[in-house]
Amino acid sequence: MTQASKDRYLSRCADVKSAMVDDEAVLLNVETGDCYSLNKVGAWFWERANGTMTISGLAREAAAVFEVTYEQAEEDLLALARDLVAERLASLDGQPSPVR
Repeated sequence: MTQASKDRYLSRCADVKSAMVDDEAVLLNVETGDCYSLNKVGAWFWERANGTMTISGLAREAAAVFEVTYEQAEEDLLALARDLVAERLASLDGQPSPVR
């Protein structure tokens, strides 16, 4: 498994379906049948996890949007990225993905 770091690009896995419900996201891993929910911040991150911006770049945006420090945003997004990868909902790459 690829180590989560601020210089990696997070991409949603193709076999994961998602829907927004109010400010939250509901995720379904079609392969395993497991269902997950993400709070407002997690949903914001999930919507942007298209492999085109590093976790560091997303943390800068999140810090401004949610009025927290960059360090706190980075720590939280790295932890969430690790969880998403561990649950096979997303993958981490060293290079950006082509725009979808």
